[in-house]
Amino acid sequence: MQLPASVTIEKQNDNTIFVIDNELASAKISLFGAQVFSFIPKEDDIERLWLSPLTKVDATETIRGGTPVCWPWFASQYPNNDTSLPMHGFARSQKWELISAKDVDSHTLLIFNCPTTSGKGFPHQAELQLEVLVGAQLRMTLITKNTGNEAFEFTGALHTYFAVDDINRIEIIGVDGEYKDKNRDMAWFNAPETYRIQGPNDCIHFSQNARLLIDQSTGNAISVNAAGHDSIVIWNPWKGAKDIANIPDDGYLRFLCIESAVTKGITLQPKNSHSLVQNIG
Repeated sequence: MQLPASVTIEKQNDNTIFVIDNELASAKISLFGAQVFSFIPKEDDIERLWLSPLTKVDATETIRGGTPVCWPWFASQYPNNDTSLPMHGFARSQKWELISAKDVDSHTLLIFNCPTTSGKGFPHQAELQLEVLVGAQLRMTLITKNTGNEAFEFTGALHTYFAVDDINRIEIIGVDGEYKDKNRDMAWFNAPETYRIQGPNDCIHFSQNARLLIDQSTGNAISVNAAGHDSIVIWNPWKGAKDIANIPDDGYLRFLCIESAVTKGITLQPKNSHSLVQNIG
């Protein structure tokens, strides 16, 4: 495939990194996991995504940072409660295929296809694609298609790590409704009017609000818009980061995960498709 002028390739061991540089932004996407791990709009030259300095992008491990693709199940929502299955599904640990790349009106559009979509825990016929549009904003669209003759259910997420200046000095605007707190035995609570991170946070918000904002005291606000989701997941391990092998002990200060997610489960009928979208600005 001939790549457009805005796209070049870097090799990291057995992995291919697509480097995008157009009039509006730069970005980096790993073929392993189809994972976007850098997005810098040229309007302000500020990195929107966090990548752990301890992680590898050479296809020897799942990448800690950027936007991991969680599919066909989210977190530990294992089919049939089979805990032998991998956390967040198997899409993020595959080498995807680039099937299309083109420049469109100062934007760059890349489309990736997941080569294996049926396996232990998900014995169904499906097609999974990720469309990445790089411009003044980053738009990621995860498309699940039922190519079989029977309906199936799936969950998933675009599990984005956002780069923040200081986790102690941010406010999340736009999260509403009820949520389950995974750190408090999945008890139910109402979203706070002023949403700040003040300790370990792992909450599944059943919010249909599509427009969120990470407001930083430095003025570097990040917009996060979603579509096709039934939940917004907000996660930061706080000082528990010391127990995660590929996050620095103080790494929690520099990132916040806001995930556009399907946690309730979507039943997809034969020949139908579903799009999960996250738009970052």
